[in-house]
Amino acid sequence: MFIIVSFLLSAAILATFYYCAQTRKVSYQSKHTAVSYLRQILHLCRQHRATTHEALVKGHHSNIDIIASQLNDTMQQLLNHASLADKPVYRILQTKIHKMTTGWQTASISQNQICHGKVIRHCLLLIDEIMITWVLEAQRQELSDEYHQSWHQIIDSLDSLTQFRIAIQDMENDTGNTRLGYLSKTLHRRLTRLSLVNPIMVSSPAFQTICTHLEAISEDDQFSSESLYQLSSDISLMIFNVYDYILTDVAEHVYVPLPTLAIPA
Repeated sequence: MFIIVSFLLSAAILATFYYCAQTRKVSYQSKHTAVSYLRQILHLCRQHRATTHEALVKGHHSNIDIIASQLNDTMQQLLNHASLADKPVYRILQTKIHKMTTGWQTASISQNQICHGKVIRHCLLLIDEIMITWVLEAQRQELSDEYHQSWHQIIDSLDSLTQFRIAIQDMENDTGNTRLGYLSKTLHRRLTRLSLVNPIMVSSPAFQTICTHLEAISEDDQFSSESLYQLSSDISLMIFNVYDYILTDVAEHVYVPLPTLAIPA
């Protein structure tokens, strides 16, 4: 009798462990998939911003409809994957993306930048929410603290970049030019701080070039608005590459690496 009870108890414990492991695996896979879709949406939003900006400035409309179609398809895949509880959250993002992809032609250059910036930030916040829950589920407090600190540096850098982009529109007057110089100093400082997250960034020629240009702007050197927009795109690329490095590192520590994603300007 004792042997039977011991056997049943052991079987129950093993079954519980197996159930918990399977539940955790399903949860991790769901988060991994959601983050992968959101990364792709983020990537496409940045592409859409770059191409629509070019269209507004030069009248060139290459690939805009293709990117918009890819955005809609990826967004639908995310909705199909999402649980019933998460679908309303993602539908809000879908509505914003629809407004962004259909309203850019009637927007000014700065309005277009702001609209895309809001959608991109929304994607970032959704990814951040998933990542925080993920590392907490994995009971990796040290990893959670590191991610939290890096996240704030990413957001600070993006906030400075957004202000820098908006200020480009007002660079023709003295007040706007002074503000642009101040913002370039702030952006330079925050990028230097962000570079500590990924040491490879510090030694890259691209980072050194960006720092040189930001220093020149703060010293009142003259740049065209288009050269400044290109600089802002280079900075954006660098920030998002660092964040992608952070996401991949965290995912690898708690589950499996995220798929490789090249993020162009």
